[in-house]
Amino acid sequence: MDEFLLRAKEKPTKKWIYGTGITDFVNVYPDRIGRKYLWCNYGWIEVYPETISQYIGTDDFDGIKIFGDDIVKPIGKFYETTQGVVVFKNQSFCVDLNKGRLFYFHEWDIKWEIIGNIHDNPELLK
Repeated sequence: MDEFLLRAKEKPTKKWIYGTGITDFVNVYPDRIGRKYLWCNYGWIEVYPETISQYIGTDDFDGIKIFGDDIVKPIGKFYETTQGVVVFKNQSFCVDLNKGRLFYFHEWDIKWEIIGNIHDNPELLK
């Protein structure tokens, strides 16, 4: 992976922001237990911890960065009904198809399309 990038939803706006570091400041401010902050261009911003995800180092077929928790589907007629969630398992990013099958990005030469993410589009998982 050439680039380390994180994304998370900013509190309280719930807008996606992108950054390169994450902290909880607990050593400095003990009252901040359970809170997370993302380092971005305009400083440390409080984020919703459950939305923090990492860029996996590859882009979809449109050149959009793929992050953990994205919902993706492979491009091609054979795969029309297949989709899954990007997860980190066995020390690698892969697509969990919810059928007990994992597609590892480094093992398959498949083009992917991002169709949403688990935070904004949970209905896509049904």
